[in-house]
Amino acid sequence: FRCTPYQHVLSRRFQLAKKLLKQGMSVSYVAFETGFNDVHTFSKAFKKSERVSPSDYATSPASKR
Repeated sequence: FRCTPYQHVLSRRFQLAKKLLKQGMSVSYVAFETGFNDVHTFSKAFKKSERVSPSDYATSPASKR
């Protein structure tokens, strides 16, 4: 399957996070909506996975597609 069950769940959480960020939701709102206990943990995990911070992702023109 190429990934662990946890990695799969995390991937789905980040898919939702990207969708919410594109809609203009705040990073703190997205963190809690996707099940993270705090913004710092979410931001660190998002950046590790997507190679860009959530706030940079939300403001980048490429994320608006």
